[in-house]
Amino acid sequence: MARLAQLALERERTANAGQTEEQATAERKPAGKRVVAGVRECNRAVARGKALAVVLANDLAKSFEEPKLVSLLQQADSLNIPVVKALTRAEIGQTIAKDVTATVLVVLDVEGAEDVFGEFLRITDTGRAAPSVGA
Repeated sequence: MARLAQLALERERTANAGQTEEQATAERKPAGKRVVAGVRECNRAVARGKALAVVLANDLAKSFEEPKLVSLLQQADSLNIPVVKALTRAEIGQTIAKDVTATVLVVLDVEGAEDVFGEFLRITDTGRAAPSVGA
């Protein structure tokens, strides 16, 4: 994940060369338009065909078998949406700038960061197979 963060930072510096910080900030899309978190919202995004990838917390208990989460992973697998088991629940919460934990996050939009997103999928080596919930 450190390599992914480094790629994103390098890309942002290159893209923003010659711009004021105000201009660069104005062009960035808010995180709320790029990702959703939580089982219910992620299920909706997958069902509506808006999900580009699913990020599942890597610190779930092995016995964790919430039916809605299992359904989400099965649906993502059937639609060939990459499922990446990465980040802790607390880190997913930080990603959406909330002081809460989240089990799952769905990436909705990677406009302007397509290369970083592609590298993210390559680094995580997800293939197209959904991991089991407690694995």
